[in-house]
Amino acid sequence: MSSKNWQLGDEAAVQYETVLVPAILGPFAQVLVDRANWVAGSIVVDMGCGTGVATCSALASSKRRHEGKRRVSIRHRQQADRTMGMLQP
Repeated sequence: MSSKNWQLGDEAAVQYETVLVPAILGPFAQVLVDRANWVAGSIVVDMGCGTGVATCSALASSKRRHEGKRRVSIRHRQQADRTMGMLQP
């Protein structure tokens, strides 16, 4: 195996979402969002930060704080992970 063949298998996205996000990344992302202490008018750029778990937590937090009205806008999302198993629609 060369250093270029380290990628995960075809089920990587499924394993990531069902194991890593609930067990580790989701709770960590929520702590990050809770500690961010954003104020009205804050601009947050999530660029090159992984799969967007923290962004999803920020969206959910914004919705809770603003009585179900989303106060966050997503301008553009592009998946850059080249691992074929992680490229899920």
